[in-house]
Amino acid sequence: MRYRSVVPFLTAVLLAGCGEPPAEEGASMPEASAVTDQEAIAALADSWETRYNAQEPERVAALYVADAWTAPAEGGWLEGREQIRGWVAENTAGASTAEIEPMETVILGDRALGMGRYSVTTTGPDGNPMEISGAYMNALSKVDGEWRIVGSMSNYDSPRPAGWEWGTMPEEETPPDFENQFSGLVESFQEAWNAGDAAAIGELYVDGALAAFSNAPIANGPSGVEATLAERMEPGMSLEIHQVEADQIDETHWGSGGWYATEDSDGNTVQSGMWWNIYEIQDDGSPKIVWTMTNAFPMAM
Repeated sequence: MRYRSVVPFLTAVLLAGCGEPPAEEGASMPEASAVTDQEAIAALADSWETRYNAQEPERVAALYVADAWTAPAEGGWLEGREQIRGWVAENTAGASTAEIEPMETVILGDRALGMGRYSVTTTGPDGNPMEISGAYMNALSKVDGEWRIVGSMSNYDSPRPAGWEWGTMPEEETPPDFENQFSGLVESFQEAWNAGDAAAIGELYVDGALAAFSNAPIANGPSGVEATLAERMEPGMSLEIHQVEADQIDETHWGSGGWYATEDSDGNTVQSGMWWNIYEIQDDGSPKIVWTMTNAFPMAM
């Protein structure tokens, strides 16, 4: 397997500011000093939606730091404003419209993490209007007093229709696995999956956790995780998880991510994709998962 390294998106979470926002005429963002960080980040989401729906890819890209990354739901990997601008231009060419619904935002000084839902009305493979939807998770930084998107990952909350065009990943050598204090938790997830024990996976999450697994609505809390995964654990299907990197965000929060693949009983890859977890260290020193985001492609990458 050859797979795009996910180290950049984990590293990006830790950067306090890795790019300069461009000077922009007519920007609709409010003054940072006049609003709270939560309000400013909510306004950023509103601005993204407004600019996307106005088919203004340059102004959408301006909401990202210069060397931002994004792993879109349809596959592929984008780095830098120019690639993001091109992706937005391609997606809005068919007069697509988007609706962004932020759910939770965690402010960590001059950094922040956000999770939410989105929906896009666009033209389907058959030429008729269709709506697609899913979840997203963002890493953000405050640069010169303005919140900007450093990195983003999204997925779909239901299977895509026949004829859907999927993105392609640049071919690079698979990055080596990274061993640290979260390796045991990742291994426990894999072992529980392969044993068909969805309840054991649910126990790895905190109460109130959000888990945006690919092709499913966002699951809430341990019971939601258990119910979602129990539905997709098919006999004979195995899961292999690889952790590529894990980095500390603050005293109690860490980010970890990598790639995974599922195989059928004949050893054929059913799907593969990327995963991103946010952990919280508990009072006893053990980590539990607060947020999960995965995306999936119906072929090996």
